[in-house]
Amino acid sequence: MFTAGELAADTIIDDMFKELDEDGGGTLDCGEITALFAKNGIHMTVEQVANMFGEANRKEAETRYLKLI
Repeated sequence: MFTAGELAADTIIDDMFKELDEDGGGTLDCGEITALFAKNGIHMTVEQVANMFGEANRKEAETRYLKLI
């Protein structure tokens, strides 16, 4: 069971996500994340954001692989 505060926080997060998810696709694409960064004073190109997430995905895959061997 969730507390009223937890439910309120979930609602706030859901509302923020819906605002950021401009195309309503249920995920944030690199353009939407780039716009979020810019809104918060972090100026990156879509390509830089894509590279950042690509590197994070590579690191995660490497970590999973190393756990298997």
